Amino acid sequence: RKGFVFVGMDYSQIELRIMADISQDNLLIEDFVDGLDIHKATASRIMGKEMEDVTKEERSLGKTVNFGILFGQTAYGLSSMLGIDVEKASEYIQSYFSHYLGVEEYIRSLEKEAYKRGYVQSILGTTRFIQGLKSRNIRMIKAAQREAVNMPIQGSEADIMKLAMISMDETIEEEFKGKAYILLQIHDELIFEVKEDLSETFALRAKETMEEII
Repeated sequence: RKGFVFVGMDYSQIELRIMADISQDNLLIEDFVDGLDIHKATASRIMGKEMEDVTKEERSLGKTVNFGILFGQTAYGLSSMLGIDVEKASEYIQSYFSHYLGVEEYIRSLEKEAYKRGYVQSILGTTRFIQGLKSRNIRMIKAAQREAVNMPIQGSEADIMKLAMISMDETIEEEFKGKAYILLQIHDELIFEVKEDLSETFALRAKETMEEII
């Protein structure tokens, strides 16, 4: 629209923050509270290096491991993603869990719970039934376990985004009617179209609303 600009608001590292919250892993929570670069911190720990010595490529490796853990990645899957041998990938996973004990504990308890109940839930109770956990096919079991680990993370992210959209719609209706519009949702980001002279005010209001949604 003429006289409008795009305003993009995205949740910083939402999936890893959700993991920190639901696993209550002390080290991961501490890293977020201290404002550390999470991927760099992971790389430094699994590689046994000081954070300031971690290269851009090593940070990228840390990022892949972080998201691999969220998706229940096996050593084989991680080796394929990183282009390294399975043994090295297994070392990285073991090193990760030796530091983030709460995350490993959460994942193992979730797998057991999913097996017992047959479903997993997001933090707001969105439920997904998991097929294959009691299969006789080991590949189906592993796939079901990965699904069980990942759903509470991505399901919670989806819940939060839906709440953010509903709340922002109400905020716009009450405070910015005709001056701002929700245009798109892309993963963890909302794109708005906002009157140019109100863009800064709107961004601050959106930040406040989106941060306090849960």
